[in-house]
Amino acid sequence: GYTRVLKSACRTRASEQVLGNVVSGSAPLKAKATIQFHQGTDIRTFPWEPDAPRDAALAAVSVFDSLSAPVYLGDKTDVAFRPLGLDVFDRLSSVCTSVRTALESEQRQLAGQPSSVIALPEGTVARRLVDGLTSLTNVEQVRALAKLTEVEKDRIKDLRDLALDSRASDPKQRARELTQRASRLANAADHFRALYRAFSKDSLETIRRLGEAVDTARNGLSALHASLDEGLLPATGGATWQALWNAAIAFSHAGHQTPPFPDPSAARCPLCQDQFSGAARSRIEHLAEYVDSAMRTRLTSLEADLAAALAEVRIAVERADITLVIDELMPDEPDLAQTLSATVSAALQVQLELSLSVVNAVQTQLPPSPIVDLERLINISRERARLLLTQGTVMTVALTAELKELEARESLGSQLAVVLDIIERKKRLAVYAQCISEASTTPITRKSTSLTKRIVTEKLRQVFQDELTRLRFTHLSVEIRAAGGAKGALFHELVFSNAPGVSVTTVLSEGESRTLALAAFLTELSTSSTKSTIIFDDPVSSLDHIWRARIASRLVEEAKSRQIIVFTHDLLFLRRLIDDAEANQVDCQHQHLRRIDDHSAGVCSADLPWVAMNLKQRVGWLRNHWQSADSLFRKSAIDDYEREARYILGRLREAWEQGVSEVLLNGVVERFRQSIETRRVSELYDITESDCLLVDTGMSFCSRWMAGHDAAIADAEPFPPPNDIRLRIDELDHWADAIRKRRQKTKK
Repeated sequence: GYTRVLKSACRTRASEQVLGNVVSGSAPLKAKATIQFHQGTDIRTFPWEPDAPRDAALAAVSVFDSLSAPVYLGDKTDVAFRPLGLDVFDRLSSVCTSVRTALESEQRQLAGQPSSVIALPEGTVARRLVDGLTSLTNVEQVRALAKLTEVEKDRIKDLRDLALDSRASDPKQRARELTQRASRLANAADHFRALYRAFSKDSLETIRRLGEAVDTARNGLSALHASLDEGLLPATGGATWQALWNAAIAFSHAGHQTPPFPDPSAARCPLCQDQFSGAARSRIEHLAEYVDSAMRTRLTSLEADLAAALAEVRIAVERADITLVIDELMPDEPDLAQTLSATVSAALQVQLELSLSVVNAVQTQLPPSPIVDLERLINISRERARLLLTQGTVMTVALTAELKELEARESLGSQLAVVLDIIERKKRLAVYAQCISEASTTPITRKSTSLTKRIVTEKLRQVFQDELTRLRFTHLSVEIRAAGGAKGALFHELVFSNAPGVSVTTVLSEGESRTLALAAFLTELSTSSTKSTIIFDDPVSSLDHIWRARIASRLVEEAKSRQIIVFTHDLLFLRRLIDDAEANQVDCQHQHLRRIDDHSAGVCSADLPWVAMNLKQRVGWLRNHWQSADSLFRKSAIDDYEREARYILGRLREAWEQGVSEVLLNGVVERFRQSIETRRVSELYDITESDCLLVDTGMSFCSRWMAGHDAAIADAEPFPPPNDIRLRIDELDHWADAIRKRRQKTKK
């Protein structure tokens, strides 16, 4: 039904499942509807489905029906509405609950993430630290413990070597191996000492200065050579010629020539064995002066010094034994091995640069000296050998514990990122726990309860009593009391003032329960800050005529300040609503819901059912149906016209009866109404004989031709045409209008 859909789209205390057509013989389609409503001056449309989120405006509309009534009579009912300002607790509680739910979900997801930390040795500081990780663990302390200094890294290597020595099957053989290793390392150390001396900054600067001095001396000697006599053979004075000159001197000494060459007084030349002539003598003297000059002597000395310096540099040539040492160190001392290899490569590059030019500054620099590291390894190897020879083992309990601690810290360092992630996760979990605690609705409920008791409860109590008074429910003492709260909401319950502990549902009749629930419903709405629509579905079901009248009066009163929608099957209750609305000048609009066939249910019509119509409405109905009958007559569908006209005449007769009760008798007496409105009797004095005659004439005409009255065989009068029926309808309307106008003038 319509109410089930509206209960799903609006606010109610007892929602129901909305099904499709389950009796159609096939699978029902998913229920859906389009709800159109006014919000202020705007016309809005809401596409409703059972699982669709509610529209905020429609959610403010409240629905009351037979299923929601018992909720208000239960043990405890929360106040669904709050005055402006207090409703912040409801919203805050809802937000906190949503936040708490989201936080708890994220917390579970975070707590469920696996963590993979490698096992650390038992009893170590690192193991105790990892086992005791909390959100308060100092991250910097963890970083410091996980970071090994270079000294500590070297210490781990040394202790591991000692442990390896301790596992040797022949300590003496192991000691000899260590001694030989120390010798190889010592030879390498001597080599690199010489290398760094030869390639020191001072040594390379000395070579550069010697090269510059040699170049200067050679340039000076070349200038002297240029001053020699012209006509000499090319390259005279050069290196080859100098060798020839020295060979001549050596030959003259070997041949015991007196005086020896190049004394110009010598009789003959050592080469050609000829006597020196005057010109030759002069040239020999000049060449001897050139050879014996001081510049030549200095050049020879500088070249010797440069050759000696360069000879010392040649030790940098790669040696096989050094390569073996580097290969030996690579597995255990990769950094040192790489430094040694880089040093040899740099030395070779320096040697290449010197071979190209000794006067330019060397660009390549050697790495920092590895001598200290080599000496450390030499000393360690010798000490390990000594301990093996004297003790047979080197790993004491203290050294074993030291190695264990260092290795645990090394493992911690390799898993530092994982450990820090665990600490961060524990911090986040701690923050989640704190936030979840702070998202508790308990303080909100406490404050809401406190304020609501002071502000709302007293108002509810007073409003509830006012509602009972309006409904004239005064024979039982029932009141609203506060009954605690939860999640920001304050609960209330209906109790007997003079019978504490007795449930009201065990005492009240069905009619009393429905009336009391309605009073509680209207009381609850009094706390709302809005005046949204209220929808009632058969609010007087199972109630007698007295309660019907009281509830109708109360709903009409409420309709003065808000829209009230009532679904009802009770025509007497409907009549009472309409009458009270007219009496209180409250606008009343109605829709008639009916089933046309098996496939068309809930069809709406603006007309009331015939039995619920007043005279004016019935006259309107008669005129509309007369037009249909007139159309049939014009189409010569005589049988159909007569059938429709007889139906109209039957209704016209009923309308005359309604006119007698409503107009002629001024509503003093109405069918099915329990009361007789004696205050209306004073206007009946003006009833005339013509008023009564028109009633009799109209009723007789209808009775003559309506369906259900059999005509005499001898009666050959033709059936009245449409115009005659229309005149009879007009006659009723004019009759009623004349009486109303007459009485209206009398009142004035």
